Amino acid sequence: MSFRTAGGDASAAGIGYQPPQLPKAGATKKMDAVEYFEIDPQCLTLLHLLTNEGGLGEVWVGELNEGGITHKVAVKKYPSAFAEEEIEMFRRETSVLFMAATRCHNVCKVYGTSIKDNKMCIVMKLYRESMNGLMRRYPEGKLPMQEVKRYGSEICKAVAELHAQGIISQDLKPANFLIDDLDHCVVADFGISKIVHGTFGGHMPSNVQGTFNYMSPEAFDPEQFGGVTFSADSWSFACSLLEMLTGVKPWNGIKMAPIVRKVMNREIPDIPQGLPPPLDMVLRGCLKFSPMERPGFQQMLRFFQMEWTPQVRTDMHVSKCTHPQLQTPTPAPEHANAAFLIRNPEPLNLKP
Repeated sequence: MSFRTAGGDASAAGIGYQPPQLPKAGATKKMDAVEYFEIDPQCLTLLHLLTNEGGLGEVWVGELNEGGITHKVAVKKYPSAFAEEEIEMFRRETSVLFMAATRCHNVCKVYGTSIKDNKMCIVMKLYRESMNGLMRRYPEGKLPMQEVKRYGSEICKAVAELHAQGIISQDLKPANFLIDDLDHCVVADFGISKIVHGTFGGHMPSNVQGTFNYMSPEAFDPEQFGGVTFSADSWSFACSLLEMLTGVKPWNGIKMAPIVRKVMNREIPDIPQGLPPPLDMVLRGCLKFSPMERPGFQQMLRFFQMEWTPQVRTDMHVSKCTHPQLQTPTPAPEHANAAFLIRNPEPLNLKP
């Protein structure tokens, strides 16, 4: 029998079984509201611990046996055995993961869910390395400019499509960018991501969520800004680019409280001098204090698809951009410059 997974159709012996029902996180919350693909625990073997995310669980390297064919996978194992809070986290993350993996390119592929060692697990594709791991192989952790341009373009495509599906990542950072065997970059970890609806395209979190070095002003104080919107990902993307360029996290060595004060006092991380003008414009635009003044990912993708040459004019400002709506692809002019792309926005080709 052929079963539908996030990565496509897969025929797998022993994977269509009926597992024990996951307990419900309260009378009104139903785990079966999430369309997940159950994997027989007997087909899944945990090999060794990859990362420990504390209260968010562990990530293991495992082996998945599908119809006699065994391949390596990544397994995120939740910390408690069916505690109500973990069930809600599991339900939310699987909901976002399956929507992202089935509708978007350049996002982490998910194979299904399972119960291992009496713990809830999400089984995903195992990637070659994280962006952090790749950066460590370069002098001082700095990626070459052309690699920043190439990976930045792929991240833009991924997040533009996530936003088109109503998904706010809320945790863009190099640790959550994964590199596959073909040297392409995908966006991963949707543990705190949010699916939003309507024209507002935002939500009001009940607590502070994210990684402090990459968080936007509205992520620290949602009430002041009327909630967290897609523009929060633009800020985090700029912080990620700075780390890829310099090998150092934004606000490196600074504790949480001082970071909050700096960001809320309209300070921004240091931007290196001598960057290609399109990249400099993207960074400064994404680090605007007001979310409505930041460019969206569809707009930023144009800058990554340009030629980064010193001849590009620098007397331009990144225009205001709201949540992008993906349209029928139209190629940008071959010799377009930054001013043309801002004044004459065109739909993008988001095919991989």
